[in-house]
Amino acid sequence: MELNASNLQAPQQGLLSTRLEQQPVAVPDLQQFEDLITRLVVEIDECLNKVVNTILHHPKFQKLEADWRAVSYLCHEKTRYSNKRKIKIKLLDVSFHALAKDLGKVLDYEQSEIYKKVYEGEYDRPGGEPFSLLIGSYKIQLQRRPGIISDIEVLKLMGKIAVASFAPFICNTKAEFFGIDSFTGLHPNLKLKDLFRQSEYREWNSLRNEAESRYLGCVIPEILIRKRYQKSLYNNQLLFEETIEHERERLWANGCFAFAAVTMRAFAEYGWYVTIRGMKRDQVGGGLVDGLPYEENSDLVIKIPPVSAWIQERQARALEASGFIPITIIKHTPYLLFQSNYSIFEVKEQESTSNKLAGMLQYILCVSRFAHYIKVISRQKIGKFLSEEECEQYLERWLRQYVSASQSTSMELKAKYPLRAAQIKVAAKHNSPGSFECQMMIEPHYQLDGIESKITFTTEIKNSE
Repeated sequence: MELNASNLQAPQQGLLSTRLEQQPVAVPDLQQFEDLITRLVVEIDECLNKVVNTILHHPKFQKLEADWRAVSYLCHEKTRYSNKRKIKIKLLDVSFHALAKDLGKVLDYEQSEIYKKVYEGEYDRPGGEPFSLLIGSYKIQLQRRPGIISDIEVLKLMGKIAVASFAPFICNTKAEFFGIDSFTGLHPNLKLKDLFRQSEYREWNSLRNEAESRYLGCVIPEILIRKRYQKSLYNNQLLFEETIEHERERLWANGCFAFAAVTMRAFAEYGWYVTIRGMKRDQVGGGLVDGLPYEENSDLVIKIPPVSAWIQERQARALEASGFIPITIIKHTPYLLFQSNYSIFEVKEQESTSNKLAGMLQYILCVSRFAHYIKVISRQKIGKFLSEEECEQYLERWLRQYVSASQSTSMELKAKYPLRAAQIKVAAKHNSPGSFECQMMIEPHYQLDGIESKITFTTEIKNSE
């Protein structure tokens, strides 16, 4: 529905005078006059209610309100933990269409404006601070949008930028991506394996086999970001009640903001990211999502949980295997849960444990944290190393201060010494004098699901001169 004057149902001009002409009132009968005024006020309130409801439920207004309320939620979550560790949130106002235009008009993603802001703006200038996580409030769809590259191609290019910047990119997916109208259609009878074998998912399946997809995450479904306006007098002027005729009229925000909140909390607590999934009884931590609005009935039983669909456990496992990060409900509570955080990357059953680890965003975030420091340290020292051996020894000494081989250390000590083992190898780049290629192997202390393995990544230490 387009928002215009014809469908706002504004009060007719001269409403009061029209009513008075139809119902002449004798001046001495003040009670009758007061009753008429009261009825007219009620009619005006009803008209205004229709106008405000039409505005609130217009898709463009909903998108605007949901995004800003989600940013507000994220900032509020930040203030809860900012006294423990410094956290910064930076905003870039760019539509999906503008992002796709930027990425599609260049021959190489390194020429794009978004790459210059995310990578060059932080890594290639003194005082730059690398991003840890990139959140895109976008909903990916299969259908091609007019005038721009496909959504999957945008994801692929953002994955390349995420890899170069060591900052995973997290976004969302439309329900139509699964061939359904809303996420309530994600019931166990929907066979995802069969669905993704269809030809229209060829580009998606191809992306899942690319290395950069390890740095991409798609969260589903949406989260509730504002409760329905109850009947009340607002600003002592307007008696307003929000009318919800369909669930899509509630204010849903993209689930990537909940993922960002969980990640911030883990970093504030430990300076580390492995504890961003699962939960412990009677503790706020792990993948638990709190602080979102919800609605109760008169018996204080949760009627509207803070998520747009109840994803059952079996379907959640199928979504994980298909490259998505499902948000699930904790029954009879206002809390949500990230039980997993698999990236888009498709991990084959026969692949090694290291490759399986490399598909989990909690470990990608951990590896990236060390990569940030290596790049920043190297930026400060570049040109001062006489050889690759000297560079390697310097970085080895720096890395050793985060390693403890002990298995019995406390959680606090494991936060201070997050690695069980680590190793760095540096080799000179012959086609780039003064630059080095750095390969790091780390083995985190915090292991989940009985997985114990090493993670390896490679980054370039560039000579900026």
